[in-house]
Amino acid sequence: MTWKVKTNQEIPLYELEYNLLHYFDHLMKPNYWAQEFPLPKAEFKAPITTKKGTEYEAQLTFFDGFHTGKVITSYILGQQIFNQATKETIIIFKISPKPYTEAIWVKLNAQTIITGFKKD
Repeated sequence: MTWKVKTNQEIPLYELEYNLLHYFDHLMKPNYWAQEFPLPKAEFKAPITTKKGTEYEAQLTFFDGFHTGKVITSYILGQQIFNQATKETIIIFKISPKPYTEAIWVKLNAQTIITGFKKD
């Protein structure tokens, strides 16, 4: 998932977390078959600043209102690159319900949207 946002500065971690939680909360709630929806929870590790931007690692727990009707945990790698000249930031989230040790992360990390963005 990628967000491109007009902004005067890099978006702080607490705002990214807030918006990601609300995105998943509102994405899953509209399903008619469930009456109760536990709020999503996110656990972000401290961001790391590199030459290529700010990198994030997180786990997001949310209600799967589309398929299982259960609470699931997804693993997230994120990267934010702020461009002072254009006053915009690009945020990329790589998301999978599989832990970082699983084969899907080899495929996700092979994506070259932004060179060098991967979880080693």
